[in-house]
Amino acid sequence: MSDFIKPTPTWIRKNVAEDRQRERVPKQVVDRVIRELDKFKVSFKAKTIDGEYFWGWCPDGIEGENCMIDLPIIEVDVPKKPKTLETTKPKQYLSQPYTEINKSCIVADKKTKRLLCVFIYWNDCPAVKNAMKYANQEFLDKWDEYYPEKKHAFYSGFMGGNWRMSKERKALEKRTGGERYDGKNWLEGVQRYLDGSKGHNMITYYKRKPEANKDYDFLFRLIFMFCAMYKIEQAIVPKPANFRLELAKRSDFIGCFTDSVPVDLCPSTSMGGSVNFASSSHADSSTRGTLESIFWLPPKNKDGIKQIFTNNLAEMYFNIKKNCCIFQVGTDLHGTAPTGAHGGYGFVNLSKKILVSDTKYIKTWFDAWRGYFKKY
Repeated sequence: MSDFIKPTPTWIRKNVAEDRQRERVPKQVVDRVIRELDKFKVSFKAKTIDGEYFWGWCPDGIEGENCMIDLPIIEVDVPKKPKTLETTKPKQYLSQPYTEINKSCIVADKKTKRLLCVFIYWNDCPAVKNAMKYANQEFLDKWDEYYPEKKHAFYSGFMGGNWRMSKERKALEKRTGGERYDGKNWLEGVQRYLDGSKGHNMITYYKRKPEANKDYDFLFRLIFMFCAMYKIEQAIVPKPANFRLELAKRSDFIGCFTDSVPVDLCPSTSMGGSVNFASSSHADSSTRGTLESIFWLPPKNKDGIKQIFTNNLAEMYFNIKKNCCIFQVGTDLHGTAPTGAHGGYGFVNLSKKILVSDTKYIKTWFDAWRGYFKKY
């Protein structure tokens, strides 16, 4: 099968399913987002952390500091082989001798000083909560209405290494039926995938009901939230945030919300939403040097069920007890504990490495999408 096709606006219109196409976001929606972002303030107790701490794989030439927020730095001994935890074994998942984190903090590898994550409760940065101010129940329900639920079998690099071919993966799929997570999970943004019926790779938008294109209030809430998340990322961890933007510009990225939304407002290639989420330990296919920025709405249940995020290198359980976010190295092993129907929502920004390559093939696709939006 060959990737060497030259997509055109007409080819996209004829060969891409309607639910993988998009309409340009109307100017009045984009203008409303920009007005809100202009008023959106990111305030926190600032402090540039010691220069010996660094984000792995983030180029030295990228402008910005590694981290700007004044939080306790916790150094950890990273295990040589981090333990993989499975959602199918909740007791084992939740009974590790991990430290439970109930305060904002920065986590780093004690030996190398490599930064692993920055975890922030909203009271240490009110913008973390304000980014979600339009995420009312109607907005949250529309994720379920407009987006198909992602299949419960991750296609990213579980365990790291050559997981795709490993015997361990085959054995795990046999035991669990291939399911890697619980709860609902939806995807937004741009996707690259192999379409066997076409005989080549496709770069399209994730599936979304066409009706969402006309729901301007939903589009405003959606775009504002992810742009606000990126604005917080730029303020707190500017170096990897700026690397995300540089990659998007270098690859001529079309933008998650069509070319009508400036890419510097949200240069992530992909984003996701979830509720009652739990995932087996995994390493995502994000670009090294960029971070996953995950923002949470706290649990909403009468039984006191916790929402717990895990970092397997730090051997920590992060308690999502109120509005909070984490800037996490996506290629490090991590997951969300199977605690039950906690009712909490999570949203994530990330940059997929297969979408920000500086290649002619990638740019040809993005140019074709630009022509598509201009023509249609």
